[in-house]
Amino acid sequence: MSGARLDKLGVPNGPLNSVPDVMALMQVAALAMFSKPFADSPVLVHGLPVSFDGQRAGDDSRAPGIGEHNGAA
Repeated sequence: MSGARLDKLGVPNGPLNSVPDVMALMQVAALAMFSKPFADSPVLVHGLPVSFDGQRAGDDSRAPGIGEHNGAA
């Protein structure tokens, strides 16, 4: 059912956006909703939808490899 038909029936509705459409929104960029999981990552991932002291929650370091930190203090 189209948005115009829903409007005519008095049903609240809004646009449906594809993932590329969402990622192009200025609001999404301003809120830093997508970020690289670590500095040299080729992909963007959705972060937590919360901020602490104005900073988006999360960590941008990559996960260690198996055994990478064995014996580290």
